[in-house]
Amino acid sequence: MRPAREDGFDDHLRAATPKADPRAVRINLLVEGASVGDAPVVREAAAALGPDGAGRPWRFERLFEPVDDDEENLGRFFVVSGFVNAFELPAVGWEAAYSLARELPSEFHVEPDLPSLVGVPEPPPFLATAEAAPTAYDWAIESLHCRDAWSFALAQARPAKGEGIVIAHPDTGYVIHPEFPVEGLDLSRDTDILSGDDDALDPLERFSKIYFPGHGTRTGSAIVGRESGVLVGAAPAATLIPIRTVKSVIQIGDADVARAVNYARTVGCHVVSMSLGGAGFIGLEAAINRAVRDGVIVLAAAGNFVPFGLIVWPARYRNCVAISASTSARGHWQHGSRGAKVVVAAPGQDVYVPDIAYKHDPPVTTSSGTSYGVAHVAGLATLWLAFHGRENLIAELGRENLQSAFVVCLEASAHEPKGWNRDYGSGIADAHALLRAALPSRAELAEPELAEAGIESRAEQLYELVPHLSRTEVEERLARELGVSTERVRQLIRIYGAELFHLIAATPGLWLRLGGERRPVREEAAASPVLLGRASAELTLAVLNG
Repeated sequence: MRPAREDGFDDHLRAATPKADPRAVRINLLVEGASVGDAPVVREAAAALGPDGAGRPWRFERLFEPVDDDEENLGRFFVVSGFVNAFELPAVGWEAAYSLARELPSEFHVEPDLPSLVGVPEPPPFLATAEAAPTAYDWAIESLHCRDAWSFALAQARPAKGEGIVIAHPDTGYVIHPEFPVEGLDLSRDTDILSGDDDALDPLERFSKIYFPGHGTRTGSAIVGRESGVLVGAAPAATLIPIRTVKSVIQIGDADVARAVNYARTVGCHVVSMSLGGAGFIGLEAAINRAVRDGVIVLAAAGNFVPFGLIVWPARYRNCVAISASTSARGHWQHGSRGAKVVVAAPGQDVYVPDIAYKHDPPVTTSSGTSYGVAHVAGLATLWLAFHGRENLIAELGRENLQSAFVVCLEASAHEPKGWNRDYGSGIADAHALLRAALPSRAELAEPELAEAGIESRAEQLYELVPHLSRTEVEERLARELGVSTERVRQLIRIYGAELFHLIAATPGLWLRLGGERRPVREEAAASPVLLGRASAELTLAVLNG
């Protein structure tokens, strides 16, 4: 477990502040170097920055701790943190990042840890489905044929219901609830990444409209909910380790999610289920690659209500299994993200989950989102590992091929309803068919791409924000928005691609216009982010002088 953070960075923009300046908030600058041996270089660069906005020295630490001698890839990520003026974010964050980058060799990459608001976690009330909610509390696991899978495993004298398998659950933490009993949790290995302690209890904070208290309990119940109440999860005999990683599952700190995945790997988790997503993360893809190499199956939600149906990160990363959502009528959930990266869909609309507010009797309510699709498939991954025996699979297929083999079986066994849109995956996941699916041979599996050299740059990710446009079309439209030539935009992307990427993702009006959408948006989101003062002074001057 990593050491507790000095002064914390709990919610990324409203953390504990120095008494000397109530406007100051703590910010992380994430640094990607070349090797584990770059620590002295980054430490010296941080010291050269001088005092931060609160008159304090900038603090240096590794992103991942501890770093073993053979963890060269994870050892090249660092965090430099300090206090800045809250009212000048995000511009001042990028300016601090550029200042640090100037103190480092040119091959280093630096970004501020600024969460981007991408999509929404659940349908807004005015967009809620007009369909009546299903009457059966267990419709989701019935749709997945989980009970048939449990019976089949028992008939084959194999472990059933996910017995012996451990799932990591980076989310908002846990709440003990009649429909989410403590028996399904391992509270000896839970952790709070935000506060740096060993208790992942969800404080149910409601400070912000984008906070999502109780989300980890609702999604967790879809995985390991016991059969003691009216709800049951897909793998009720498995064990879940809560990792309190976020307060909002759509506005996320890069460092926190990356650390959560690495923590899951180091404490022996077999599956990682992430019902969260955002606009890309420094260090997270490396953490996912290392986990997959070590035989961990890593899954994430495809996203909800995202412009152009874009699959969000981390689900978008090549070695993360992207899952979308289906309905009780066995159709695709129209508000889920879609595309070739989606493997399958699973129940995600009007899923019954624990009612944290206890407004109903029994205390359950319905909730929607790809968060529940991925939670259910994480449960199926657990059933699959238990049924075949994880160590047997590793011996037969190779540790690094475990996730690839699961994906092959998952896609092959999915049920494709009539008229199914394959942008939402090969079909709806089927637990019973998954256990009956023939395992691929090691020779049939494609060699997983786990080398760090293939991790794409932020400049490349910018083009992915509008996937239906060519690179030239993106450049031409962005040039019009910024009032510069197309050639100048190409130069700006090469130099300031990371900042432009985050500015577009955080500015709905600009994002929609780049993609050709003309629907109304809030006035403050409609103008260029440069004109709104959200861009750094460097980028602003580069545009104005272009």
